[in-house]
Amino acid sequence: MYHHLEYPCFTLYKKPYMNIRTYTSTNGYYVQFEPSAYGLSNICDKDVIIFIVSQMMHKINRGYKLNQEVIFSAYDVLIATNKRTDGHDYKIL
Repeated sequence: MYHHLEYPCFTLYKKPYMNIRTYTSTNGYYVQFEPSAYGLSNICDKDVIIFIVSQMMHKINRGYKLNQEVIFSAYDVLIATNKRTDGHDYKIL
């Protein structure tokens, strides 16, 4: 298993980054990150992705079945990621 700091899966660019990133380890394993039509996830997406994964793990640990659709509120993401809940941070999100 890889660690996201060892293989940077998020781009630092705020504009769409469309290049494929491939990282190969010394033992021959590799990780490849392919952009969607919107580009690779950027560092601003990281908090939202971590929030969603933590919500999914919370459900798994309590025996709930996961759906392919994840529903959450912007307010919950802002609170969980230690952001302000004023208009500015909603706009950034």
